[in-house]
Amino acid sequence: MAMMDAIGPRYRQAEQLLALLGLRRIEDRVRGFIEQMAQDYGMPCEDGLRLSRRLIHQDIASALSTKRVTVKRVVGLLRKEGWLKFDAQHHLVLTHLPRNKS
Repeated sequence: MAMMDAIGPRYRQAEQLLALLGLRRIEDRVRGFIEQMAQDYGMPCEDGLRLSRRLIHQDIASALSTKRVTVKRVVGLLRKEGWLKFDAQHHLVLTHLPRNKS
């Protein structure tokens, strides 16, 4: 039972990542990936949810099977929208709470 409890969350993450890869628009993939990371590793802060793990553009690009420059462009657009920002330690802060995926 302990092994099943450990495998369950990893299976859910893999399933969610595969669903993200099926999205046509890269903007939707990046947004969904950041929301998933915020749900799994986010820590509440005064501006929203701060990712406890530091991500670089290449990490996101590798996970989503796209190019780093594409991710950098999309992250820039999301920052302009006010959807996310970076804190002083360069951690992503999701300023809009992720939608609940039950």
